[in-house]
Amino acid sequence: MKCILCNNEYISEDKCPKCGFPSNGTENEIVTYLSKKEKIKKEYRKIEKEFDIERISAFVIGGLLTMFTIFIFTNTPDFMKNFNPVIFFPLVLFFYGALITKKPVLTTCVTFILFLVILIAEFIIFRGDIFDNINLLLIDVIVIIGSIRGIYFAYKFKKLEKLQ
Repeated sequence: MKCILCNNEYISEDKCPKCGFPSNGTENEIVTYLSKKEKIKKEYRKIEKEFDIERISAFVIGGLLTMFTIFIFTNTPDFMKNFNPVIFFPLVLFFYGALITKKPVLTTCVTFILFLVILIAEFIIFRGDIFDNINLLLIDVIVIIGSIRGIYFAYKFKKLEKLQ
């Protein structure tokens, strides 16, 4: 027998072993299967669009942070005195933007870990003064929220990949 959806050859069974299409099912079972498959495809495309938005956002924010960092450090007389681990955020964002569409789960988790390392280094260097600088604190909160959101979408994407 040959599946009409995936063209997989199989010995007479009720469902295709590759895609699960109910070849000997009732009309209601076939319609239910096809609607479920279409719903998964729509959700998959929606998450792919989210990754495109995240990729573009990472490049834009990384570019802005790069310009901001260059501006701050060219106008600062002593670079090492004012060293801030936040200057590594643009590099991490460019890494994230470049790889998010290829390996979403791995890229998002590695990026989140890198952000946490940078934030911990920032906290150690400033010895708690980070709470006095509202701009740094705001960037940190935005990065953490964005990373958690990215991890959620990456795992959802991975789950849908298995269903598809």
